[in-house]
Amino acid sequence: MLFVTWDGPQVSYLEGLFFPIFKRLKSYNYSFYILQFTWSDKALTSQKNGVFRDQELNYKRVSIRRQFGLLGYLVTAFFGYRTISRLIDRHSIDIVMSRAILPSLICMLSVRNKPVQLIFDADGLPLDESVDFRNQSPSSLLYRYLRDVESEMVRRSSIVLSRTQSAINVLQSRAGAGTDLGKFVKVRNGRDITRYTPFSESRRHAIRFERGIDPSVPLVVYAGSLGAQYCFKEMIIFYKSLVNIESSTRLLILTNSPAEIDWSFISEQAFQKEIIVKGLEFEKVSPYLACSDLGIAFRSNKFSMQGVAPIKIGEYLLCGLPVILSRTDSNELISHSDCGFVIDSFCDESFAQSAKWFSKLVLNNRESYRSRCRALGIAHFGLDNAVQDYRKALDSLFLTK
Repeated sequence: MLFVTWDGPQVSYLEGLFFPIFKRLKSYNYSFYILQFTWSDKALTSQKNGVFRDQELNYKRVSIRRQFGLLGYLVTAFFGYRTISRLIDRHSIDIVMSRAILPSLICMLSVRNKPVQLIFDADGLPLDESVDFRNQSPSSLLYRYLRDVESEMVRRSSIVLSRTQSAINVLQSRAGAGTDLGKFVKVRNGRDITRYTPFSESRRHAIRFERGIDPSVPLVVYAGSLGAQYCFKEMIIFYKSLVNIESSTRLLILTNSPAEIDWSFISEQAFQKEIIVKGLEFEKVSPYLACSDLGIAFRSNKFSMQGVAPIKIGEYLLCGLPVILSRTDSNELISHSDCGFVIDSFCDESFAQSAKWFSKLVLNNRESYRSRCRALGIAHFGLDNAVQDYRKALDSLFLTK
């Protein structure tokens, strides 16, 4: 299988999500060639190439020409088309899987007149995210064209992978009448349960001490990017509600882009000092999660967010962290399992209720929450779950070929 993706330099999902899945799928007689269009520097690419080569996963980088705007993207697409076509012939590729819209356009052009099947890994609703959070006009020519590309990729693909049922419903509707619902497969994001795991009390205290965090204080953590869709301002307001009840509570923010934090709406300098910010790559996050007491997973209620299933939720649970999160169609699992608190709206009353829940229930029953969250994480968010989801999808394609 040739996996084709298009990313910026700070995106880690390739190493953190797909690399472990592809590595496990090798035992089921699947081999992979990864083609990444990116504008990351060549030093980072060389390091990444070494990691993939060690696991017998072929990897190739194509530089995205950003300096000329849309023209540069079109030039990149032209050379990408030639690259994909050559790889298909040279490596006897059976399946081409595209993640994101622009690679889908290139892949559709490349597989014409070739005995190759397409898979569309439709992770979320990225075009709608550009409307909701990046001021893209839904009536612009670019948006309308890319919407057509997305719908055509859905129609032409043998399988369409998605993380939520809501996204499946949207994509099927946009692709038009006659689009077979059977081609859509819901897959889970999974993490290695041996990497993301709770620690003993002594190890949790040692990790906190080594990193300058008082082992005795309640510690709330957020791990991930800091885009508008993840509600940084609301997260700080929630943290203030916690401090009003448990004054010693600290907030830990783990992100690979700490420079993006906007402190302008926080006037209290002393309050800022209670917030710990760590710039970390994904592989260094798990020890911090394991020594925390609560994970935050807020999301905007914009239309595009119905297609997102944040992998951080699985990371939190596997490390024994209960989760506070905003309501979506996929979050009932958390509340029904008593592993978190789902808030209906970002308002003072909801924040006060959730802060009281954390103070009265979680902190006083920390070990029972830890074991319950770990069990839920293994049952629904382990890497094996994701591998089996992908394996079933790929096997069905192979059997019908």
